[in-house]
Amino acid sequence: MKTGDVVNFVSPPGMMPMDTSGWKQQSPGLIVKIKENPRRSRLPSYEVRWKNGETTFEWESYLEIISKA
Repeated sequence: MKTGDVVNFVSPPGMMPMDTSGWKQQSPGLIVKIKENPRRSRLPSYEVRWKNGETTFEWESYLEIISKA
């Protein structure tokens, strides 16, 4: 994933599907920044601006790319 990708919020594989209809973020969203973790063993998190204007940080496992930048 990279800055500019359009993403949906999804339940991670292997987890029970979550009802995200009541959550603040509303898919789709745009990745606006990648926050690198200082520990190389950890994956980065992604700052996502959702269609409702909210901005959140999400792990890759909760995001699904629907359009690449």
